[in-house]
Amino acid sequence: RQTYLTRQSAAYAGDLRLADRSMQPIPFDIRKVIARRGAMELFPGAVVNLGFGVSNGISAVAVEEGFYREVTLTVEQGIIGGVPAVGKDAGAGVNYDMMADQPYQFDFYDGGGLDIAYLSFAEVDAAGNVNVSRYGKSVNGPGGFINISQGARKVVFSGTLTTGGLDIAPDGKGGLDLRQDGRTQKWVGEVGQVTFNGAYARERGQEVMYITDRAVFRL
Repeated sequence: RQTYLTRQSAAYAGDLRLADRSMQPIPFDIRKVIARRGAMELFPGAVVNLGFGVSNGISAVAVEEGFYREVTLTVEQGIIGGVPAVGKDAGAGVNYDMMADQPYQFDFYDGGGLDIAYLSFAEVDAAGNVNVSRYGKSVNGPGGFINISQGARKVVFSGTLTTGGLDIAPDGKGGLDLRQDGRTQKWVGEVGQVTFNGAYARERGQEVMYITDRAVFRL
């Protein structure tokens, strides 16, 4: 298998380039609402990383809006340029300019190659700290999160305010229909573990945003 979802794709292998019209838009749900708001932070020539979760939907938004060629989208697995895949195909991509070995991709990230990093969060607190590595009974570790978040000039964290039974959707009138809030608050008094340090980001002058289903915050 090439991904969790796809056994074999010539486009993912780089043997076939896809026409823009053949790339299907993602459903217009709350994840897309957040991804579209995140995409508003892009600018021509930007080099960005798209992390797992809500953020990888930005590539689909860029295709739908017709500007993906004006930016360089990357993922930590090595895709540079083109259209990174979404959902369970995340990590792959189509129409990419280059596929780097992952250690070299991180050399690029660590060297300050990113204008913007789009990442998810499990918890955020009032100090702007973010936890993705340890929450509840789960010890997931940070993966490449620390390298990516520290090497980028700007970081955009994306996710919902709550989780666990959350039922929220666009109402078709420019607003949101919150039918059921989630059981678990992701915005807390103090994160369970600091994977991204808000105070250190302020000290460095790093631009930091938090985009949620109901509000946008800046550090």
